[in-house]
Amino acid sequence: MSPTTPHIPSASSTSAGTLAGSPARGRGRGVRGGLAWGNMLQAGIWLIFLAYPAYLILRGDLTGGERLLASATLVLFALAYLLGFGRIPLTVDEGAERAAWRILVAWWALLIGCGLVLAAVLGGQALAGLTPYYVAAIMFTLPPRLGLPLAAVIVLGTTGAAALSAGPQGVLYLSGALYIGSGMVIVSSLMEHRERGRRQTAEALQAAREREQVARDVHDLLGHSLTVINLKAEVASRLLASDPEAARAELEQISRTSRTALAEVRSTVTRLRQPDFAGQIRAAARALETAGVRAELPDPAAAQEAAGADATVFSWALREAVTNVVRHARAGTCRVTVTRGLLEVADDGVGWSGRCGDGLQGLSRRIAEAGGRLEILAAGHEEGASNSGDEPIQDDEAMTGAELGPRLHDGSGARPAVGTVVRVRTTSQAAASADGPAGQTTGGQSR
Repeated sequence: MSPTTPHIPSASSTSAGTLAGSPARGRGRGVRGGLAWGNMLQAGIWLIFLAYPAYLILRGDLTGGERLLASATLVLFALAYLLGFGRIPLTVDEGAERAAWRILVAWWALLIGCGLVLAAVLGGQALAGLTPYYVAAIMFTLPPRLGLPLAAVIVLGTTGAAALSAGPQGVLYLSGALYIGSGMVIVSSLMEHRERGRRQTAEALQAAREREQVARDVHDLLGHSLTVINLKAEVASRLLASDPEAARAELEQISRTSRTALAEVRSTVTRLRQPDFAGQIRAAARALETAGVRAELPDPAAAQEAAGADATVFSWALREAVTNVVRHARAGTCRVTVTRGLLEVADDGVGWSGRCGDGLQGLSRRIAEAGGRLEILAAGHEEGASNSGDEPIQDDEAMTGAELGPRLHDGSGARPAVGTVVRVRTTSQAAASADGPAGQTTGGQSR
């Protein structure tokens, strides 16, 4: 009787489609055809408490018509209860739309009506077997501050009805359903509300961090790029008459700067979305093409299939890696490889500076929460480099540029184009190794 119930947003963010469709219930388990089958299954386990009303129907001194009416009502009650948890958007608070309240009140009225019919036919003690269901219908659809007082009223009311019908001894006999069952439901619902509140707080904090990061990125990239474009435009304007060739060179610089700025804006704005991995592959292709970087990317559909359960974390990692390639790498080529449990983004640019900004730190947290590991490697050293650069440079080592310098410089002191490899490993890779070779998709499409 403790289904995992999704949340109805307030009126400011809920549309009529939320009540009719499945977006608000999408986080429930096994949603098909508008029904949250996982919620229904969890609720159905608790139908055992209907055994007592069923016993009264079978063994009670009833006429044929009364027995038929009671049986039909009990079946209707069970179906309404299951479909309610499987179909009705739950949890409702003061900010919910009126339509949500109307649906919820109609559901409550149907359950209460069935209970009153059973009480009229079987006696007040029949309500004892229904009490846990009424408590669940209240506690899982209302915030605790509203649900707890109503649940207490329901338990006291059904206790009184059972006492009038079956006497004090009958109440003691029915205490399992009245108090133990109802208590289990209340505790379970409070735990569910607490967990949901914790998830919502974590999501809100993450969204706030993302918004702040995007705001900083947009400000930084537009402020710099537009300043450069404005200055170069003024220089080109002054050189048009005296030195057309120099003016043309400045205009070419303006063109390159604007393309880079456009790619940066695209990379930054896409952070606000959560596309599937295939969509992120296509977004990476557009950003790299705009920046003039040759992209060797896998087929989006094949990459989505190879990513499997890691698609979300791979999407975040690919966004951050491509953003860094566009902004900092000065690369000519970017290659993406995807296997089960492993994403690799490699470029042939100037190499990693050794500093972890907000983007890499946030990505590292996301990957760690998913049970994975972020690696940044300096790869492709030229002959004479003092270190092969094949060992992972962990982002949590917080290496400074001075510490990284010997890795990236040859004997002459000049810094070669060593490139950077960003790898994301998840627990799926270990499972793939245990199961045997997994499908791999590499950058086969040059763009």
